Amino acid sequence: MTKTTAHTGHAGNSGIQGHSCGPDGNVRTVCVGSSDNRKAVAFGVSLDSAGPIGHRDNVNLLNHAERITDEIFAGRANCEGGSHYLNRDESPTSGFCVGLHECESIKASTGRNYNAVFADVVDKLLYVHSRGWIENDVVPVCIGWWHNNGSLFIDVSFVLDNLSDAMDEGVFNNQIAIWDIAGNKEIEC
Repeated sequence: MTKTTAHTGHAGNSGIQGHSCGPDGNVRTVCVGSSDNRKAVAFGVSLDSAGPIGHRDNVNLLNHAERITDEIFAGRANCEGGSHYLNRDESPTSGFCVGLHECESIKASTGRNYNAVFADVVDKLLYVHSRGWIENDVVPVCIGWWHNNGSLFIDVSFVLDNLSDAMDEGVFNNQIAIWDIAGNKEIEC
């Protein structure tokens, strides 16, 4: 039996490195965290895979991150935004998205390659997964994205049905505004 090992290391500004590792093929190493506290997380290694969650969960997380990143890039040319539920099967059609404090990344839209956006999405998914929010079906959780003044914003949001509750949560989470999904508009907190 061949034991598979993975090389992990600093992935630089690209966010992702690919490695070949034993008989199990390629490994995608995603670099997450702040620039002064980077961590490399390997996905898709083997049943002994590295990373904070098991192999099957790693593969599912990667596939989910790729779908979300594809959605972000599909609307990029027209500066379109969107939301993607993490603990539901469909995108939100009503309610109010409230961003969570310190769960937002803001990067320049131009020059952002797929791998860098993918790494941001993986970072958000790991954050949500580590808190058990994907398994919790009580409050809808989503990743949202939008473009503003040449920047791409990606955040983790709760979707609340009641406007008053959403406004209170927005203030609590230091948000400037919340997003009215059905009304397709921003509401200042």
